[in-house]
Amino acid sequence: MARQTRMSFPNSTSFSSKPFDLLHLDLWGPYHMPTHDHYKYFLTIVDDHSRSTWVHLLSCKSNTLQVIKVFVKLIKTQFQTTIKAIRLDNGLEFTSKEAIFFYQSKGIVHKKFCPYTPQQNGVVERKHNYLLEVSRSFLFQSKVPLRYWGECILTATYLINRLPSTVLKGKCPYELLYLHILTLKLLGVYVTPQSPNLTKISLNPGPFLMCLWDTRFTIKGTRFSIYPLKQYMYLEMSIFLNIFFLLIFLLFHLLVYQLLFYLLLGIMIMLTFQICIHLYLRLILLN
Repeated sequence: MARQTRMSFPNSTSFSSKPFDLLHLDLWGPYHMPTHDHYKYFLTIVDDHSRSTWVHLLSCKSNTLQVIKVFVKLIKTQFQTTIKAIRLDNGLEFTSKEAIFFYQSKGIVHKKFCPYTPQQNGVVERKHNYLLEVSRSFLFQSKVPLRYWGECILTATYLINRLPSTVLKGKCPYELLYLHILTLKLLGVYVTPQSPNLTKISLNPGPFLMCLWDTRFTIKGTRFSIYPLKQYMYLEMSIFLNIFFLLIFLLFHLLVYQLLFYLLLGIMIMLTFQICIHLYLRLILLN
């Protein structure tokens, strides 16, 4: 029998007419190293109309349905609309009896696709690849410990929602979802920690490690993730060891160079003194 290849799937260019008419969901994980707050999975939700993305970190698969329930309530409250349909794979976290009953009770059409064909849910699969590529770039460039991959995923989601897309003809998902253009003046802002008495702003950075920013919008403004060094010093020693040894190396070389400088200076002074004495004695003998 001749060798056969699998036929390629046609590209889909159709979009939903309104936000939340169709959502694509998929669960990624488990990752071999949990995050610093013990998450191993993340649930990705992509709106078919605006391509807006929401990511929720999960510690186990059993929490998936609870996150979906909370997300459905959030959309109804914040956007005054309801989710019409969702496209999922055949994972047990999506197809359990409790999950199917919830979809039916909310009037949500549950769209499944054929087994072993992730191409039929290509929107969220490609979004996963995009998120992971950006997150790997963050981890590589920032040199943060691998246990902070969850923060990198959330930060990548925050940025991707605010970047123009060729699929959206140069618009960004945030613009299509909220119907106004976003300003990026947040990026590159200078940050100093505020003192506990709320009356002065200290220019001394203090014992804090500032890592990425919080994208969960739990307070007004933008909240940076700040970790006390005393609490995480024993965990983050790998970050500071290189800096410590570099400083020791520079200090050692500085001391060596200073010793050599003073040694050469002393030799030059001694030689100059001997030459002066020799010339003085010759002048006395000549006279």
